[in-house]
Amino acid sequence: METLVGALFSQSPVGMALLQLDGRLRRANTALQDMLGYTEQELAGKHLSLHLHPEDASGFVEEFQGLREGRASTLEEDLRFYRKNGQSGWLRLTASLLRDASGRPRLVFALGKDVTRWKHSEHQMRLAMRQAEETSRTKSQFLANMSHEIRTPIHTITGMTELLQDTSLDAEQKEYAGQIRFATEVLLSLVNDVLDFSKIEAGRLQLEKADFDLRVVVEEAVDLVSLEAHRRGLELVVFVDPRVPVLLRGDPGRLRQIMVNLLSNAVKFTSAGEIQLTFEPAEAGELACRVRDTGIGVSEQQRANLFRAFSQADASTTRRYGGTGLGLVIARSLAELMGGRIGVESEPGKGSTFWFTCRLERQPGAELWPDSPGELLEGTAVLVVDDNAAARRAARGYLEAWGCRVQEAGEAASALQALRAAAADKSFRVALIDQRLPGADGWQLAGEINRDTAINATRLVLLSPAGLGGVEAKMRLLRWVDAYLSKPLKPRELAAVLLACVGAATELESVEEQPEEPDVVEAQPGAPAARVLVAEDHEVNRELARVLLERCGCEVVTTVDGAEALQAATASAFDLIFLDLQMPNLNGLEAARRMRSQGVRAPLIAMSASVLSQEREQCRKAGMNDFLPKPFRKSDVQELLARYLAGRFRAEATPESAAAGEPGRVFDQQQALAACLGDRAVLARLLGAFLAKLQEQLPAIRGAARSGDAEKVRQEAHALKGAALNLHAAELSEQAAALEAAGKAGRLAEASALLPRLEEAARRFRETAPAG
Repeated sequence: METLVGALFSQSPVGMALLQLDGRLRRANTALQDMLGYTEQELAGKHLSLHLHPEDASGFVEEFQGLREGRASTLEEDLRFYRKNGQSGWLRLTASLLRDASGRPRLVFALGKDVTRWKHSEHQMRLAMRQAEETSRTKSQFLANMSHEIRTPIHTITGMTELLQDTSLDAEQKEYAGQIRFATEVLLSLVNDVLDFSKIEAGRLQLEKADFDLRVVVEEAVDLVSLEAHRRGLELVVFVDPRVPVLLRGDPGRLRQIMVNLLSNAVKFTSAGEIQLTFEPAEAGELACRVRDTGIGVSEQQRANLFRAFSQADASTTRRYGGTGLGLVIARSLAELMGGRIGVESEPGKGSTFWFTCRLERQPGAELWPDSPGELLEGTAVLVVDDNAAARRAARGYLEAWGCRVQEAGEAASALQALRAAAADKSFRVALIDQRLPGADGWQLAGEINRDTAINATRLVLLSPAGLGGVEAKMRLLRWVDAYLSKPLKPRELAAVLLACVGAATELESVEEQPEEPDVVEAQPGAPAARVLVAEDHEVNRELARVLLERCGCEVVTTVDGAEALQAATASAFDLIFLDLQMPNLNGLEAARRMRSQGVRAPLIAMSASVLSQEREQCRKAGMNDFLPKPFRKSDVQELLARYLAGRFRAEATPESAAAGEPGRVFDQQQALAACLGDRAVLARLLGAFLAKLQEQLPAIRGAARSGDAEKVRQEAHALKGAALNLHAAELSEQAAALEAAGKAGRLAEASALLPRLEEAARRFRETAPAG
């Protein structure tokens, strides 16, 4: 047995040693000798700590003493050691006492394993983790900066477009303004996609929980794509099954985001035919949404990549249709967060059906479908005239759920035939007529019905594609039609029109032609105007905020940085204070902290193009009350005013703008005037301030280029670029953009070469657009 134990000790692949109670080596097996690079004779009588790294040796001695004195039963440590050749490594040492028959400690038995490679891997892993964390922080900061840089001009475009749309515009001008608004929304959605993907990667995407009406969320999603769909000649059909509960609890914004993504893709990849969106009950309490199109379709091989980041069907599709390739990845993550799934059914050339399911909580005590007309339409005979079968099915689905008797017709001739066949008992109370019928269109059909006294008692509702209802305003003067609805049909609007048709004999107003009521909160009689302070370093954005607030009846004071805002807030009382977060001299966060420390009690509203959650948390900690993300709309500002200044502001009509002229490269005066709501005094003030600032910026850029300060060149050119663009000075803005790019890249020689072009553009601008 002793021979066997001796062989096990000497031949074990694991290092073994016997140590005396003072820590000196008595025996070492071959594995330990090879590990340390010494023979057993060289090791004998040497203290083990002599072979350890000095930082580890003292700790080992202390631990070994505790083992010897019985304060520990075993010793387990990872220790750095040195080999005979001077190389270092890691030793995992496990030691325990060997006692004699009487229980007295005699020796220490130790096992040693070389874990150098494992430790190296662990070290590399820690480095990789730190690098990943640093990369994540860097990426988050980059995304925050990128978001701010992109959202700032989007904010200006959106705000000015909204003000422009509030003015008196003809149909063509309204269309142009709508296209500008649409383009900024698309750009904003791209920015949001990138930020959402970043949150998903970091595991920071969280859902809100709020009460909402599913019908409203569906309509909002469809409204974002309906104009483009109808512009392409596509039929857009929407149907929310009446068996689906509509008063739900969850995250309406993220639910809408999934639908908008699927609808936008359907519009993008469909050149002819139709797009259908349906909501219906699914298994196990889930809701199922399907978006079906008649587009190009997707092959089985391509479907495998659809829900992967930065992927589309193939490279040619990417070039033709564009997009980030992130939308479906985000949609999948959102559906999974809602307890559902997402998928696609498709064949090339036969269209696609994208679907997703979700689990949403029903609001306690809520009706299945509130505002349903119920018995009021029971038995009402309705004729649905539409050449699209899916559109007829959707209308029938709503009507039959309300108890109506429905008959369908696919074109004008069959509709007239059905009406005349029922003329004896005048059974058809209402006819829903699609404006774009093949052959004789909706207007021609309405004319035929009005001329035929046997059937002209039927109330007629014309269905027009969204955005096209005002095209034939002259036809409306004929008063052949009793009411108008936009397609795709919205159930609540449809119910309201039907009830009016059935219950009223007077002429109905067009739902589409009814003017939008402004959001009005009347000031209390005798109440003083609310005093509002706005701190914003961007000249045009500052003026935009001032105009919006003054139109709401506020008295507005503006400052250009946080230091001026702090001085104003501590010198005079304000009811509300708006602070841009990124300002020179004193940023918004620090200004808020100092205001609170100096006793300013007015609500503080942060303004920023960043949407990162940590920035909102910083605002809260700095003492701010709310957050206004850029780009903001008039409704966003009014919501804050209503929250903090209830009864002390109002929405007023805006003056007419001058007609927009042809755009100019040097200075488009008509566009600039329209952006200022036709107010020449406002434009004159902006031009005066811009030209004065320009006198400072050009020498500053020239001096920075000469002194080698590329960052200063970038900053000054960036500020000039944005201000010139907002004043519709395209040439000057483009030259500043080129200079900004050179400064950002550190190409000072190129910046110096570009300076004369910038100065020449500035000279032409001064000659074309004098202040005053």
